[in-house]
Amino acid sequence: MLAGPHATKTLADMGANVIKIEHFKKGTNERHQALQVEKNGVVQCSYHLHLNRGKKSLCINLKHPKGIELIHGLIKKSDIIIENFAPGVMERLHLDYELVKKIKPDIIYCSISAWGHWGPNTHKPGYDAIAQAASGWVGLTSTHVGAPVAIGDTTASMHACTAMLAALVHRMITGQGQNIDISLVDCLFSIHETSFPSYWISEAVGTPFIMPRTSQKSPTSSP
Repeated sequence: MLAGPHATKTLADMGANVIKIEHFKKGTNERHQALQVEKNGVVQCSYHLHLNRGKKSLCINLKHPKGIELIHGLIKKSDIIIENFAPGVMERLHLDYELVKKIKPDIIYCSISAWGHWGPNTHKPGYDAIAQAASGWVGLTSTHVGAPVAIGDTTASMHACTAMLAALVHRMITGQGQNIDISLVDCLFSIHETSFPSYWISEAVGTPFIMPRTSQKSPTSSP
């Protein structure tokens, strides 16, 4: 709902031609958030306008053969596919990487999910708040609540952008596509500043150091 759209919004801001495939009839989830306005018979909401500015939009029934045919046509013309479903969804739609690269061998295919597509937790559902808890961020504050913004989604989206741009450079040099797997939990682990290094170096000498929880006062900044 946020990580994929935020990543493609960033690419659109940089000049990419982005086509967003939306749910047939209902449209994307972002269209139905709060703060809606109607203009010229079209209902929009601020969340949707913020996330999907600069993109083209197309509603396609991905469970209909003609819908899949349209998607295959778009794949042949595209440099990148980015999807933000739970693992297994694109396989059920017959749009997973192994099938897509048969249509366009040099495609750059980016997936963003809570736990990634490999490992023991891939079958688990997950949103930003779950990723914040699983990566230790919630445990760093005295109130044990998540950040006031979706740091898991937005951090993952920036990792995805970096990976996709690197994959484009790689393809320019080698002609090869890429299959990119982005995990919200992994990306949140990557931005820990002092907590994990402190734990690891102290654990090595037998006395693990647990970072003190912070609230309005912080050992490195205030608040």
